[in-house]
Amino acid sequence: MDWVTTSWRWVQALRQDWWWKWVESTETLTIGQSQYNLSADFHITDARYVKIDDVVIWDSEVGESDQVTLGVQEVADWRRKWDFQSHDNQRPTEVAILEDGKLGIGGKADKAYSLRLRYYQQNADFASNTDIPGIPEEYHELIVYRALQLWAGSEQNQIKFRHYEIEVQNWQKLLEADPRIGTGFGNASGTLG
Repeated sequence: MDWVTTSWRWVQALRQDWWWKWVESTETLTIGQSQYNLSADFHITDARYVKIDDVVIWDSEVGESDQVTLGVQEVADWRRKWDFQSHDNQRPTEVAILEDGKLGIGGKADKAYSLRLRYYQQNADFASNTDIPGIPEEYHELIVYRALQLWAGSEQNQIKFRHYEIEVQNWQKLLEADPRIGTGFGNASGTLG
């Protein structure tokens, strides 16, 4: 049994809003396209949620001073407004997470705008023994002590199990007391399919 991988999964699953799991990505919109698959179009393969109320667009030629947050639309409203009729390409003003998990942008871009979105990463396993967990380095001990606790449990060594359990609780409290908790990008507001 891989106690370290199991421990890493456990740490990631403790909360659904870890600040260190939020990632920002800037992509370029395609002229005339209104629906984007995050993995195929934006090369984002580990998104669990998109923070839909914080999708920002700007004209790359003007620069970041042109940044505007896109308005959020419910899927039915987005489809009614942007998907059922022909529209001239224009500067997009609205965004929705569609039923199939795609990002719907309305209207279709009239130029290659930059688009920044924030997303919450899916829980990840280690691919090799040299992988480094996404949790901040100062909290790696939580993973180690949780792995030792699992090992002690498998050996039915209650004294060591209890010792490691206390260490896990202490490290977990430290991590959850980190002042960055709740100051990251906030809760997810769009779910991907």
